[in-house]
Amino acid sequence: MSLARVAASDENTAGAVRAGERVFLSAGNAVEPDGTVRGLGDAASQTHAALDRLERALDAAGGSLGNVTKLTTCVVDRGHRTAVYAAIAERLKGVHPVSTGLVVAGLPRPELIVQIDAEAAIPSAPARRVRPYTFDSWHGQGFAWQGAMVVATDDELFVRGQTGSRLDHSGTAGLGRTCDTYRR
Repeated sequence: MSLARVAASDENTAGAVRAGERVFLSAGNAVEPDGTVRGLGDAASQTHAALDRLERALDAAGGSLGNVTKLTTCVVDRGHRTAVYAAIAERLKGVHPVSTGLVVAGLPRPELIVQIDAEAAIPSAPARRVRPYTFDSWHGQGFAWQGAMVVATDDELFVRGQTGSRLDHSGTAGLGRTCDTYRR
């Protein structure tokens, strides 16, 4: 298998590393090459900046955002989720990646609202989406989302992180659980 460092972010960091058909991407955020932050205070603008960064790295690796197979989206405040996921849905229409969303205490710079970690595959045959889904309002949270439970290529398998969603999409398992439930 060949390994190629492509789309250097700086002298110490690769924007992407391609190993065969799989592409590992440096997390995308709104920090510009000159060190400024694009879209200060604007979650949608920062999300587009992060996706632009991922798109440039994928282009250098021979792919596009259409090759994204896995996303882990980190936001610093739950209140930004609607704007963030609307921007992602706009840019990844029809892609259906496996995904996990996290609300985190902070990101590398205090001005950052969102950071997106992604993986991609650039296979010779189109990736297969197993159990794709589309929601107008993801679990009643007010934002549209599309994804898949599994994305498979001939060489790779990407599986959606489970955070309580039932595998049949019928709701969330374990509502009402508390930390005390797990201390027993």
